[in-house]
Amino acid sequence: MPKIVNHEEYKKELLAKSYEVFAQRGYSALTIRDLATNLGVSTGTLYHYFRSKLDLFEQLLVFIAERDMSEIASLLDQHNTLEEKVDILFDYLERVEPECQKQMLIMIDALRELGAEEAGRISGFERADSIYMRGMCEIFGLDDETSIFLGCAVNGLLIERIINPTQVSIQGQKKFILQILQMNKKV
Repeated sequence: MPKIVNHEEYKKELLAKSYEVFAQRGYSALTIRDLATNLGVSTGTLYHYFRSKLDLFEQLLVFIAERDMSEIASLLDQHNTLEEKVDILFDYLERVEPECQKQMLIMIDALRELGAEEAGRISGFERADSIYMRGMCEIFGLDDETSIFLGCAVNGLLIERIINPTQVSIQGQKKFILQILQMNKKV
């Protein structure tokens, strides 16, 4: 009897496992052959699901964004006030900060290798960013510009925590974000 493979689930499994490899090795130091070896699959298997390392990486960014927004949305589902939602979001960020920092470092490494001009043409970055921004719009009832500001503020906070973790706290920045979001709601 032939083995029945759910290709979509297997692809998600490959993406989840490849995240750890990218986190350990970085984007630039990793080849598709290295990735296959670390995942315990053939390069043919990876090429069956992904056109290239970049294609895999782009799909990984989207996979992570969808996973994150699904988790955030489920955490915020039963909360109505802006204050409650901001509290829960920042508690979540504090809890997953090491993972977020890994994601940031992988993306920075990929951007360094690809170059800013090339990175701007990579749809995976844009699609993942859009998932986060659209999610923030829906969850917090924000307009596009405020959602972009919130995304930039969170990204900046996470990067600053990598650079200077003793001077900046996630919880300390929460009140400023809340004030800005409240001002936006009044306008």
